Amino acid sequence: MGKIKNKSSNYKIIDDWADFDKSKIMSLSAEYYGEKGIDAFSRVKSSNIIPSETSCSYAHAESLALLLKNQMDINPDKKLFKVLELGVGSGLFSYNFLRASEKLGIIDKVNYCVSDFNENILVKIKDLEFLNQFENNVNFQVIDLLNIDNSYSLTNADYQLDDLDLVVGNYLMDVFPALPVKFSNKNIGELEKLQIKVSQPKNLLDANLYSNDALFKNLKIEERYVAYNSNGLSDLEARYIDLFEAYIRKNDSRVPRIYPYGYGSLKALESVVTRLSDEGLFYIMDVPYRENANIKPYDTYGNTVANHVNFDLMICLLEQNGNSFRYTRNDYYGRLLVARNDKLLFDFSEEFEFIEDFMANNPINLYSDLIRAISMIKTREGVPVLGTLIDSLEKISPNETTTHLIRADYHTIKKDYANALSFLNLAKEADKAGMYKVNTEISKIKSLMK
Repeated sequence: MGKIKNKSSNYKIIDDWADFDKSKIMSLSAEYYGEKGIDAFSRVKSSNIIPSETSCSYAHAESLALLLKNQMDINPDKKLFKVLELGVGSGLFSYNFLRASEKLGIIDKVNYCVSDFNENILVKIKDLEFLNQFENNVNFQVIDLLNIDNSYSLTNADYQLDDLDLVVGNYLMDVFPALPVKFSNKNIGELEKLQIKVSQPKNLLDANLYSNDALFKNLKIEERYVAYNSNGLSDLEARYIDLFEAYIRKNDSRVPRIYPYGYGSLKALESVVTRLSDEGLFYIMDVPYRENANIKPYDTYGNTVANHVNFDLMICLLEQNGNSFRYTRNDYYGRLLVARNDKLLFDFSEEFEFIEDFMANNPINLYSDLIRAISMIKTREGVPVLGTLIDSLEKISPNETTTHLIRADYHTIKKDYANALSFLNLAKEADKAGMYKVNTEISKIKSLMK
């Protein structure tokens, strides 16, 4: 009988039991984003995408443009409204928001700031020129919300991060430091923190880390929980520890739950809310954590880590600071709308009824339902239903790459390759940021047409 090869011998340890929030996978994630820039968001149809197609969709962008229009309607004498997008990513949401503003006839009153902590992202988006048609409305700003005072502008030195009317953070809070914490199974009432040990295949050279878009799938990540106390905390971690401990100790310590201590998201939240105008709003959409000890409190997409966001903890901070908010969530995303004061909570005039409807009946709900339903239909027998679903999708998200690609798939299932090719060409034209590898799909269809 042959000797069994020790699989562990094929790996080398690159991070030996570090706190999760200070671990190698977090630094690898940030370094990959910095190295790849906008290319980190490129994808083929079978791969994951960051940011979410749902949050970047035209349907979502138009709903937020309508929210801004509502603010304009209740402040008719205000000539210019400052909109700040944090963590621009591919730039797709920016493009859709601006064209929705143009459609709604409010573009002349929009001062839109495109921002990211990575200057290379902003430079690449500028170089691609797909926002040039809105150049009179757009600024570019480098912003790190954990060090917001060090922000700087690429295009307008006079732009100030104050008096903001609408701030948008799509899948932003999940990138900030967060430490998963739980009550000890052995010592009742004591807290434990997550540590991880990371090993890398020996045949994966460091020089090739960022050219490998499946790096995290190749890493071996081990987990353990150890005692968590207030010794040795970073300044930022210590800043909100009392709030976190008060929040977590409201829960029954006998229930096996994991509580992400998202101190980075708390700092980001405060940094933005203090810079809102009197009527300003901060909109956050992100992946919510689930109160289940059997579910990891983070996900990996490609080479990027996404922490599950503790919206409940952020709400505790808002309540402590006297801020107003509306919150809704499902299994896929949470949406939080924040104001500096209590108007959202206690002003029930007609203009704030719009906010209630925005949170409850947002087209983002229909969009995500349609995408999930469409993805389940794989056979020719489902073509009639698929066509109806795509018709609905095109009504709320017209002229989008995703919509055109889905329509191309529809025609491919029907073996109508000529129409499939037409929609793939439309998808390529709409893919302003080069996120999708449409040429690959075009080549496939052309080969079927021979």
